[in-house]
Amino acid sequence: MAEGVTLTFDSIADISYTVQASVPVSLSPDDLFSMPSTKLAAANEVTIPLPAQEPDDSEYSIIVQFGDDSVELIRQSEGWLRKKFGFDKPGGYTILGRRSIETPYGSEIESTRMEFVGKSRIAVTPIGDSPYHTIRVATGLLHHLWAQPIKQGPVNLPYDEFLKHPMPEKLQLIREGEFAVMCAGFRDLFLHAAASKTSIKIRAVAAMNYAPQLPDLISYSHATAEIWVPELKRWVLFDPWLGIMVMMNGEPIGAMEIQKNYSKADEMQIVPVIAGIPRFFQQSDGTVKRKLFDPASVSMTEFTCEELGCAPGYREYFQRVSTSEVNSLVVDAWTSFNEIN
Repeated sequence: MAEGVTLTFDSIADISYTVQASVPVSLSPDDLFSMPSTKLAAANEVTIPLPAQEPDDSEYSIIVQFGDDSVELIRQSEGWLRKKFGFDKPGGYTILGRRSIETPYGSEIESTRMEFVGKSRIAVTPIGDSPYHTIRVATGLLHHLWAQPIKQGPVNLPYDEFLKHPMPEKLQLIREGEFAVMCAGFRDLFLHAAASKTSIKIRAVAAMNYAPQLPDLISYSHATAEIWVPELKRWVLFDPWLGIMVMMNGEPIGAMEIQKNYSKADEMQIVPVIAGIPRFFQQSDGTVKRKLFDPASVSMTEFTCEELGCAPGYREYFQRVSTSEVNSLVVDAWTSFNEIN
């Protein structure tokens, strides 16, 4: 709500909270108990008031404690979204951040197929020294796409409308500033570009730190992709947005392997497949800012914050995983699977 965040618990608890001016990188138990906090009356439903003037120069945290447990609510205010991306979102966003409450891991769910209009007709040269041809082809395709001026950010245009365009029109919309992408949009550009190639089999991956979604509270989620490596006879993660793969025991692994080996994150390595990614984002005053993102900066376990926002350790996204098959499906015109199947 505009005036505050309401939380409902399944039992009465002593609740206190603290508002941080920004998102703290560290949130250990020692940090929590040393923070000055505001106590609320014991209840099973409480409303925590938002600051009269929410920060517009950074995200910030509201940290809620109840007994020995805690949850972090990360706020992206209306002003921050408008100032950073020129994006209007009444009420801003509230994200469920770090917490002491454990949630069960999710099973892999095969969801609906993906559909793209027209073949991409993008010719690429395999790049890199991977022993697997499929990975070299995917890397070449990724380098080609990131050579385009890809604008980043949320937009107020319907995403379904963007998907209905052929590849050249999608790139033109982005180039002209009519549309911007984040991880899901760029992932789908990559899938569209690869969908008509017989040398690469791909699928979409949706990953998030909890599911199902709670009303009015969003999860940390990430859209990425997997490619089929025939020599390994398995799907392996290939993250177009972050420009990385994940290795374990000297071999690339997939999304479900990250989930199953959550406690062995120190045995996993982030492997960049591109040296740097240019991020272009349009601010509320219309100016376009450029920032170079370093794929090697992605951490498996550490919470990080940078100019474009905060992110949990990479493994956190994979507590819930679902996939969407592409099967080289390219149609001449947009149709709806819900209508024809």
